[in-house]
Amino acid sequence: MDLTGKAPGVVMSELYQQYNKQDFLDDDSFVRFVRGEKIDVWEQYVQGAPANLHAFHAARTELQLLLTARRILPSAAVEAEVWEQIQTNITHVAHRSHLRVIRKRWMVAAAAAAVLIVGIAAYYKMADKKVSTDYGKLASVLLPDSSRVLLNANSTISYKKNWKAGQPREIWLKGEAYFEVRHLKQDALPVKASERFIVHTKHLDVEVLGTVFNVKERRGITEVGLRSGAVQLKAQQGTQQLLLQPGEVASYSETTQTLQRTTEQVNTVSAWKNKELVMDNMTVQEITELLEDTYGYQSAIADSTILSRRIQGVITVKNEDDIIFILSGILKMNIEKKNHMLIFKQRN
Repeated sequence: MDLTGKAPGVVMSELYQQYNKQDFLDDDSFVRFVRGEKIDVWEQYVQGAPANLHAFHAARTELQLLLTARRILPSAAVEAEVWEQIQTNITHVAHRSHLRVIRKRWMVAAAAAAVLIVGIAAYYKMADKKVSTDYGKLASVLLPDSSRVLLNANSTISYKKNWKAGQPREIWLKGEAYFEVRHLKQDALPVKASERFIVHTKHLDVEVLGTVFNVKERRGITEVGLRSGAVQLKAQQGTQQLLLQPGEVASYSETTQTLQRTTEQVNTVSAWKNKELVMDNMTVQEITELLEDTYGYQSAIADSTILSRRIQGVITVKNEDDIIFILSGILKMNIEKKNHMLIFKQRN
């Protein structure tokens, strides 16, 4: 099973059924598949005959053209014969000089076209890949090394479409994501550069080998929860470092510039991937911040003392309405949604 509790092929197939031609071209695993790498999920996708299969075939045809394009020149014999015929019909030196200029320009143009084709192919191979989610939406991402990422709402990751051999695997994250990193190290030798996997946030670098973990960067706080494996945290400012063990959670504060372990449970910080909200003594203010960060709703509460009230419990969350319904019942207040605002009102 994968991050969402579904079989990996099912999750990715559902995502691909929403693709248009450009989405296919921007997908690094699709590019690898077209280049000949065996990727089961793509074969399963084609066999399922989805409604957007025409977009898949159009993208594959275009990409195959780019990847196989080469400069085509006439043979030396044909070129010599053509030029001999041209030269025979030219009697003036000026004309011959002009002809040489035309020939030179033609060769330069052909060379430029070849460079352009190679450049376009290189773009598909080496360009940055960026995946972003809207409010209330999740995205499942397969990385170039077959590691998997579940991206939470209102979040962005970026990385190279193809990681270079001998170089670390690097991801840049804004928001929140759950990672299942493929383990590449198979010996007891010192860690090689290519075996390193690094997640960069605004203030923290998270370095791992083969690991399952959650990273969240919101409101000046970077939080890392480790489920399995090992994680080395390094503050980008100063010399603070911290080695996390499975089950531990650590946070970095932009305000205090401190990196430390917390008492929070890893199952709590990563519950969102199972569409759950664990309110472990959460304040109403923390819940309203979550509603804003995840769903884009700001809150208007006349009685500010309500913000410090704490709530305990676990709820299943399909969308923001589930949280609003529970919060309304606990607080005994009416909560009105209006133009991406949540207006809290006392009941009569």
